Amino acid sequence: GLTVGDPVERTKQPLSVELGPGILDQIFDGIQRPLKVIAEYSQSVFVPKGVD
Repeated sequence: GLTVGDPVERTKQPLSVELGPGILDQIFDGIQRPLKVIAEYSQSVFVPKGVD
C-alpha cells in the first residue's frame, strides 16, 4: 500500500492502480459518484474527462 510520507517515483506514465474484487463498488470520485457507474457509462476502465 501507499501511505502519507511514502516516497514515490515519477515514471511519466498515467497513474494506475489494480483493484481487487469488490473494491470497485466501494470507491467514489471527488464528488461521491460511484466509479462503477462511471465505468459502465463510459464503457472504459478509464474515467474520461468531463463525465457528468
